Amino acid sequence: MVDASNIHKGDTKSAWISYITYQTAAYLESYVEEELDNADNPNLFKFSYNTVQEAFQKASIQTGVFIKPHFLRTIFTEKCTQAGIEGKYIDAFCGRIPKKVLEANYTIYSPQSLRLQYDKVEDLLTLPFSVDEES
Repeated sequence: MVDASNIHKGDTKSAWISYITYQTAAYLESYVEEELDNADNPNLFKFSYNTVQEAFQKASIQTGVFIKPHFLRTIFTEKCTQAGIEGKYIDAFCGRIPKKVLEANYTIYSPQSLRLQYDKVEDLLTLPFSVDEES
């Protein structure tokens, strides 16, 4: 789980918490160690919206599959459905729960409750390779 509550606050949505697979955690840990060791700048992620869009375009060309960030959300939603996760939890994972609903129903949407739901889908989200194989 990553607490992102202080990262983004928009007009309609704000960041709260995110769950990442153990594989993603390994990539992130490696990246953080490298960036913190080699950086004078305290910003951990040094890329812009355009950089992300270019990366998705490059991946689309390499794979022959048209990929955009929203496509990944669609895949995630489908995997959650396959794992038997209720729609209200899928909406929470995708950031579609208004802040007032979260506050009023904290027990349902607590990090612990969401973790139990995420555990159901994590195995469906793993990649067929590991950080070690990529290096």
